[in-house]
Amino acid sequence: MNKQTGSVLIISLLMLLVMTLLGITAMSTSILEEKMAANDRNQKMSFMNAELSLSNAEEDLVFSKTIRTDIQGAIGSATAGYYDINSNLDYFNTASWNPGTTCIEITPGQSCAIITIVSDEPPLETGGGYGQASQSNTSHKIIQVSARSDANAVGMVQSTVRKIVLQ
Repeated sequence: MNKQTGSVLIISLLMLLVMTLLGITAMSTSILEEKMAANDRNQKMSFMNAELSLSNAEEDLVFSKTIRTDIQGAIGSATAGYYDINSNLDYFNTASWNPGTTCIEITPGQSCAIITIVSDEPPLETGGGYGQASQSNTSHKIIQVSARSDANAVGMVQSTVRKIVLQ
């Protein structure tokens, strides 16, 4: 008599189960890696956007005459984005980054900049010698420029600028 026990069927079903589990694991790993890559890309794009906003704010601060007059007249007033020495601004609080009310909107809907005077130094000496203006007889301000971007992720950068104020 020829007896068939069906052991080949059981072994093939077990192998099929193992291969299915391997396939499901590979799919979930690739989905997780794709999400990680997207998060990394979003973080880098946000950082680069904040860095660009910081660069634009610094450039305006150093080269633009409107910012030069604003930095003397707007500090301590209700002008958005300009803060005095004694302002205790919490940079990690999202309420500190409202475009038009607390910060200067650089890229609409994406990035903002805040300009804060850190120190206000008077001239070191009077008179420039031979009618020349030198850095020692002009007052200057140490200004902290902060920029934040929150397009898909949050990125924040800060820098310090020394600005000579001609009287």
